[in-house]
Amino acid sequence: MWSVSEWHAIEGMSDINAANFVSSQSIDILIDMGGYGDAGLIQAAAFKPAPVQIKWVGMQCATTGLPEIDWMITDRWETPAGFERFYSERLLKLPDGYVCYTPPDYAPVPSVLPAISTGHVTFGCFNNVTKLSDKTLYLWTRILARVPQSRLVLRCPQFSQEAIADAFLRRWTRLGIDPARLTILGRAAHPDFIAGYRSIDIALDPAPYSGGLTTCEALYMGVPVVTLAGEFFAARHSASHLSNVGLHDWVTDSADGYVERAVTAANDINSLSALRLGLRAQMLASPLCDAARFGRNLGIALRQAWRSACEDAAPADLKNLNQHNAVAA
Repeated sequence: MWSVSEWHAIEGMSDINAANFVSSQSIDILIDMGGYGDAGLIQAAAFKPAPVQIKWVGMQCATTGLPEIDWMITDRWETPAGFERFYSERLLKLPDGYVCYTPPDYAPVPSVLPAISTGHVTFGCFNNVTKLSDKTLYLWTRILARVPQSRLVLRCPQFSQEAIADAFLRRWTRLGIDPARLTILGRAAHPDFIAGYRSIDIALDPAPYSGGLTTCEALYMGVPVVTLAGEFFAARHSASHLSNVGLHDWVTDSADGYVERAVTAANDINSLSALRLGLRAQMLASPLCDAARFGRNLGIALRQAWRSACEDAAPADLKNLNQHNAVAA
């Protein structure tokens, strides 16, 4: 539930008009949650309509490259020490993850590990088809070759279009893996979408663009996720979520490591089954699902950003910032 004093719709505004509107509201801290995505207005921030400007979720793929964006909200897994060089923004690191997750109340309970009844391991990925790069498919074919009886289930809305599904099958066939081992599923209502994880033993994260919400949903349904952490923000979403839940050993840093982690897990059904039985409780007890804790940490971080702006302000700007500070306090 949203808790706001005012709500203004600004879609359709030009960048300059959006910037003028923000400025007219005397906002202290402007947080962009659209990025360069569809209908995003992040370029309005180039006019510096607020004293402190921060990038957070919403096409948070990498640095914005805008010097007028002061901070990027992040965490120690998304941007480890040394990653500062990849960002034009200063990094505002939260002590846990950079987001939290509230699961839907209609999500079914996790199933018993499917491999126990099917006799084979089922890998799965429910990410957008645009994330299924050639690199990703090559990694998956290496895994399936090493786990001969395994299957792979893919689901995304685009596969409801026959032309897209057929084109993907042609890509897959060229890699030399029997298409009979691949199941492609299309659009589904979200309750059915998330219930689909009941048939998946291990989720395979795409690379280099990692899953975010899909990783949270898989974990909540008891399905561990193998990820290959990269160097830019969107290549490390799953690394953040997995680490926040305590599954550091499912985060890999090389193609070979990614393949080996998936194969090792597939060959240890007993450990995989035990993990599945306790993963939802482990996740719910972790900071990833602790909204109150996250809210406190976010508030502290925003206050830090504001105080830093006051400390860094030139004398000519200090009076204006102090006026803002009196309101913010």
